[in-house]
Amino acid sequence: MADQKLSDLTHFDNSGKAHMVDVSAKPVTSRTAIARGHVKMTPETYAIMTDGSSKKGDVLGVARLAGIMGAKQTSNLIPLCHPLPITKVALDLIPDDSIPGVVIEATVKTTGQTGIEMEALTAVSVAGLTVYDMLKAVEKTMEISGIRLTMKEGGKSGRFEAPSTTPDPPIFELKVPSKGVNATAEYRNRKMIVQAGSIAKKEWSDNPLHSMSNVHLHNELVESGILKIEGETAVFTESFEFSSTSAAGSVVNGRQTSGPREWKLKGTDTTFAEWEAAQLDQMDTE
Repeated sequence: MADQKLSDLTHFDNSGKAHMVDVSAKPVTSRTAIARGHVKMTPETYAIMTDGSSKKGDVLGVARLAGIMGAKQTSNLIPLCHPLPITKVALDLIPDDSIPGVVIEATVKTTGQTGIEMEALTAVSVAGLTVYDMLKAVEKTMEISGIRLTMKEGGKSGRFEAPSTTPDPPIFELKVPSKGVNATAEYRNRKMIVQAGSIAKKEWSDNPLHSMSNVHLHNELVESGILKIEGETAVFTESFEFSSTSAAGSVVNGRQTSGPREWKLKGTDTTFAEWEAAQLDQMDTE
């Protein structure tokens, strides 16, 4: 970036004055841009947003329409943007309790002589501002952040994809040789997702992977085919998730069970309880 000159910035002419770029000689091509961002809020505000109890009505529905309208107004808001014939605007607003908040993604398309990136970014920004406006009566500390271009294609520069900013989920292992247990799980959104192929001896499968002690749940897993008994071995045939409420306990399908105390962070001796406590300490210091 330090090696770039003012002349590399197309919105400045040779004398350094701002101008609208002349795109008249460029070919007309199909162009797409995707932008993403999120709004972070308290768990209490998140509950109001998701259960529809906001006094202003459907928060996400209104924000979606606002984002579409914002994309169409981009050239009126950003001084040197060209007015473009937008052919598609789609917004996805996805509640995510791990933030807690809402993830906003906008996809915008056009057939024209310049890119549609600013329209996608404007759509996300306006949708985020609308979420704030709809909920500010109950919380004024909400944060709108992470707004960025994640993909664009079309035009001379071709396709661009931003590197992912989402860290890989932590992987935990459960190994109890005396019980024939060899299991792995991903931890996502406060849920442990036991991976397909995890196994345990049949005699231990009534307490599948030491986290699901309810016999009725065990029967449900067998009947659904998720837990398959092969001789003296119980095998998970597909991924299965359960929610961890704390190091001392977990909830599976709404049932309280014993905690995953023996799960360890892959490649370490750090137990799930120790890892979870460290995460909570980090959150307290941020």
